[in-house]
Amino acid sequence: MRIIYLIFILFLMYFTKSLNWSNNPGMEMALFFGFMIIGAFYFSKLLTKTNLPKVTLYTIFGIIIGPFILKLSVPSVIANLKFIDNFTLIIIALMAGSELDLKFMKKEIKQVLSIVFLQIIFIFIAIFLTILFFGKHLLPFIATISQSLIIKIAIIMGLVGIAKSPLTTIAVIDETKAKGPFTEFLLGIVIIKDILMLLLFPIIFMFLGTGSSAAPLSILLEIFISFLVGLLSGIIIKYYMKKINLFLPLFLFILSFFIIESKGLLHYDLLLVAIVTGFYMRNFTNVSEQFSKNIKSLAFFVFVVFFTINGILLDLPILKSGWISAVILLVIILVFNQLGIYIPAKLNSKKDPVTSQKLIKYAWTAFINKSGLSIAIAIMVENLFPTIGTQLRTIIITMVIITDFIGPALFKWAIIKTGEGKIEN
Repeated sequence: MRIIYLIFILFLMYFTKSLNWSNNPGMEMALFFGFMIIGAFYFSKLLTKTNLPKVTLYTIFGIIIGPFILKLSVPSVIANLKFIDNFTLIIIALMAGSELDLKFMKKEIKQVLSIVFLQIIFIFIAIFLTILFFGKHLLPFIATISQSLIIKIAIIMGLVGIAKSPLTTIAVIDETKAKGPFTEFLLGIVIIKDILMLLLFPIIFMFLGTGSSAAPLSILLEIFISFLVGLLSGIIIKYYMKKINLFLPLFLFILSFFIIESKGLLHYDLLLVAIVTGFYMRNFTNVSEQFSKNIKSLAFFVFVVFFTINGILLDLPILKSGWISAVILLVIILVFNQLGIYIPAKLNSKKDPVTSQKLIKYAWTAFINKSGLSIAIAIMVENLFPTIGTQLRTIIITMVIITDFIGPALFKWAIIKTGEGKIEN
């Protein structure tokens, strides 16, 4: 029956698109939005037995209804739905922060930081040297440019190598209901690494001459404001839950919307604000379980919309022109990622042999996906290098597309293999 429902939804999407909505664009947006969510839901249910993560199935559904296959998506509607990006970021970061246990982090912070720093150093140096010495063979379009520009490109590709999207990692953890030391280790590594990248990214691009006016002092001020706003948001949520505690998901939605709209005025980082809020709720309140449950009730809606739109927006023809170079770079990144995990985990194997062995075998799967910051870098390089920016952007986006497909599926497999997660029936 599910396939019949899905076909019917696709027919309704086709019929809706064929009508003239010039006098009522709001209705067109509402209908497409509703059909997209229902269609993605039935598509994921239809393919549940494949054991692919839901985020991957939502992305595949987006590709199917997108501009390269069924062509059922409406560009103007998709553009208006982009507001969901920031809301998704807040909900997932709240989930991430609420999973960080202070006692565990205090106990294991040395190993977490050692993995983060070794991954950053190993990957950056490996990609930097690869581009510097073999870039003209790997990326033929840089063969005629100056050595100084090649060094800049090597630095940028090093950043792409380090960049990791926490969105899919947290989404898969939520889907598999994963809990345990392996999962907590990975969450700590992913979040700390992402925060460090948020700090490094504007500083490095400033020195590369991207036109960014962000001075180190203003970056530090932004971090400070982000911590304050995150702490204040946590206090507000705690007070609301203790004194009112009605329609909490709706209240969280309204608060998230207010935080997004206030960003332009106060200049803070949404990811950092939400992580601090979630961390505060987990470790400094007695309502953390209820808070976590309500955040996860919003996650289904957010994941369906965000990852389906992500699939619609994927530029598949790009794969034809850059996939070989992208795969080579991704293999190098994976090898040195694993090296950054292996050394600290091996050194810690006497203290916690079970978790260390799991990290050595499976942790690499959590660092495959390249969405998020990599896309931001791809957009910036097109402006930074007028002559070769388009080709460089193509390579970066190709890396993102490849990892969007394989990353979540491999990480879900790893979570199940460790015994800390479960497959949905």
